[in-house]
Formats: sequence, structure tokens, C-alpha cells
Amino acid sequence: MAQGSRQIQSQAQQQIQTLSPQQILVVKLLELPAVELEDRVHAELLENPALEEGKEESTSDETTPAETSEGETEGDTDYDSLSDYLTEDDIPDYKLQENNRSKGEQAEENPFSDATSFYEILREQLGECNLTEHQRELAEYLIGSLDDDGLLRKSLESIGDELAIYAGITATEEELEEALRIVQDFDPPGLGARSLQECLLIQIRRKKQSHCTDPLLETEEEIISECYEEFTRKHWEKIIKKLGLDEEHFYKALEEITKLNPRPGASLGEAIGRNLQQIVPDFIVDTYDDGTINISLNNRNLPELRMSRDFTEMVEEHTKNKA
Repeated sequence: MAQGSRQIQSQAQQQIQTLSPQQILVVKLLELPAVELEDRVHAELLENPALEEGKEESTSDETTPAETSEGETEGDTDYDSLSDYLTEDDIPDYKLQENNRSKGEQAEENPFSDATSFYEILREQLGECNLTEHQRELAEYLIGSLDDDGLLRKSLESIGDELAIYAGITATEEELEEALRIVQDFDPPGLGARSLQECLLIQIRRKKQSHCTDPLLETEEEIISECYEEFTRKHWEKIIKKLGLDEEHFYKALEEITKLNPRPGASLGEAIGRNLQQIVPDFIVDTYDDGTINISLNNRNLPELRMSRDFTEMVEEHTKNKA
């Protein structure tokens, strides 16, 4: 009698973890170098109307639990009305930022170049100006104080203090203002600006010098000088109403504004074919005499993000009136 074969059926339990779209996005963001992450965050601020720059406001000290119409108690959690579509995995990006750098502390940077930097190009333009020795010293110091975007992030008061301490040069704020105007006349337009708003205005006014009768440039200047806050938040309807503009004329001006360069210093290096690279560390390691080591993330230029109040109010209104 042949021995029959036996079939054995077994059951095994296997645990598989799937990632939500939000978790996948977080992983992708963690893989980005510091510079690419900065660009990604700034691009998202421009493209996503639900985000705005600023620290999240806490409502825990301002609100108290209240009874709802059904007798339930509402908590004081931020954006509680968004819970209809947020899960525990949907962690907002701005909650993931860890501020582990003291205010005013700057990250270490290691710039290197195999060719002429844009600072030297500006000094060449300075050499063509007819200035006094004092004006030349002030303008040269201002050029050296520009960041890689060609913007001046320091106040003229602090620069005056630096000149007195490190260079032994005494300069009034009016003299520094005059020297800064000289630098702001250099090419490309926008260099030496103290803010993005001033950078855009310098470029618009430079264009007006050669197209002084163009009404579109007048509108561009009005938008940036009088409605800059609304412009950064993309509140187009508010700008149109505030300035009393024709809608078609406004969007033509808006199209021209978006062609302006917010980083004139960086574009100068690209335009002249120079190779200026800069190493920006993703994290910084500090060692101390007692042998301890401190590691900190480089969040130098990452702004704090929060949900736009206009967006959250719109969502809250939608959830209250689902019908």
C-alpha cells in the first residue's frame, strides 16, 4: 500500500505598515539638502494660498471650553474645525520645524570660488565713479556687507558702529544713506536693497528712467509701494479695489512685476558666467573643551509657517454649513 502524501495548511500573520501621503512628503523633505529645502519652502509660500509666513498664534490662553448646541464641550485646540479631514498622520509642515538656533545666531558658511565674485564686479563699477575718498570707503564697506543675493540685511546704524570699531571710520547715517544710493545705482538693478520691497521698487524705478511715460510702470510702482502686504498674500481683488484699477490693466502690471529679479546678486554671477559656489551645511557640530559635542540643524533661512487665517476661516465656514 503506497503511503499517501499529506498537505498541511498553515496561517501566518504579517504586519505591513503603509505610509500616508503626508508621511511620504515628510520623508522627501527630510532628504533635501538645506539649500533645496529653503527653495522648496519659499516656493510653497508663493504657490500655496493656505500658507503664510509667521509664528503660529496660540489660542490656549484666550479661549475657554464652551458648550455646543448638542451639549458637547469644545476644546481649545488650534483649528479644531479642520479635524474632519486631518488624521493623526497629517502633520502640518510647520509643526515639524525645530527651532534649535538662538536668535541672531548665523550658520557657518564656506564660500569658495574659482573666478571673480560679484563683489569684485561691484568694486570695478565703484572704481568708475567720481567720489571722495570718504565716500569710496563707505561704499566699499557697504558692498562687502551685501549678502549673496546682493541685498543689505544689516541696518545702517549697525554698519556705522562696525566702521567705527573695526575700521576706525566715523560716518553719519546720512553719509551711509548717500553711499548706499550710489551702490543701488550699480547694475543689475536691485543691488543694495534692504528688503524685497525696496529691491522691486529699485528695478521698477530704473525702468521708469527709460520709459517715463509708461502708465504700466506707474501701476507697478503703486502696487509695490502702497499694497505690498496684499501683494505678498496674493490678495489681488483687494489691490484692484484699493487702487481703483481696471482688472485687465492690473494683471498686465502683475505679469511685469513677476519678471523682476528678487536676487540680483545671484543673477549677476550667472549673467557674467562666473562660477561662485557656496557650501551650506545641513547641520553644524560644535565641540567644547570638556569633550561634549553639540549638533544643531541649520534652519538659517527657513521661515516659520502657519495656516493662513483667511483659509482656516473659509474651511470653518464650510464645515459649519455643509449643506
